[in-house]
Amino acid sequence: MGTMTAQILIGESHPYHGGINPSHYLFLFENDRPVLTLVPENISTGRPQSSKIRWIPSSSENILEDAILMIALNVYKVNNLVKIANQLFGDKQKHVIDLGEDIDQKDLKILHDKCRETNLPGKLVITILNHSSIQSQLKILESYDVDTEICPVRFLREKNIWDGKTNVYGTIEDCMKLLKDE
Repeated sequence: MGTMTAQILIGESHPYHGGINPSHYLFLFENDRPVLTLVPENISTGRPQSSKIRWIPSSSENILEDAILMIALNVYKVNNLVKIANQLFGDKQKHVIDLGEDIDQKDLKILHDKCRETNLPGKLVITILNHSSIQSQLKILESYDVDTEICPVRFLREKNIWDGKTNVYGTIEDCMKLLKDE
């Protein structure tokens, strides 16, 4: 498994206070090959709900779109999408699916299109770490009807293991200013 480069909290927003009450977590691990791992557990109750599911995205350009489909099918269980997926995937509904090899790409496109037409309940909070592949895919979120909060890197301080120097991106003051402006 690679390095986690993004996470998506999936759950419900509080109607008055914002934030999120997550019921599931989706992690994007990247290095040689990206993997989406969906972990269903409600941190509020501390009770696991079922086992984790892993999908290998159809391509590096479709990681975020595949992630949203994964959420629609496995978390929100959107009825019309689940019916279509059952018809198209057949017996391929398993805990590890390679969307590039196990699923016909025309069928996957049908599911992506139907997912974009669906009002998805709940809220997604997407945290994008430095060098995540989904940084360039955020525009696709405009095509989906789902409450979304995006948390990009605004400040980064890390040591370079090769030369020992500390690299800094952004400032804490800028982060504080952004928070005050909201």
